[in-house]
Amino acid sequence: MSDSMPTSATLEEERKIMAAYSDTAKTYTQLSLGALVLSITFFEKVLGQSGRIPVDLFLLLAWVCWLASVLAGAFYQYLAVRFLEARGEE
Repeated sequence: MSDSMPTSATLEEERKIMAAYSDTAKTYTQLSLGALVLSITFFEKVLGQSGRIPVDLFLLLAWVCWLASVLAGAFYQYLAVRFLEARGEE
């Protein structure tokens, strides 16, 4: 066995580390999605506005950032699984 070949213990350690990072990414994703939904729901339920919601630039920027955070978290989780699959096949 060469030094470049991952051992079973190394793969298990990588899996544990990736699981911790994935859990963190999942938490950030859930928080971002919750903030996005809560802010939209606030307009509809608390302020009683329906139909087209008037937004200013800062609110729109916050919504775009929250959406980007959700997409980045989901993409990270996908890449983490793909990484572990590739390492397991080696």
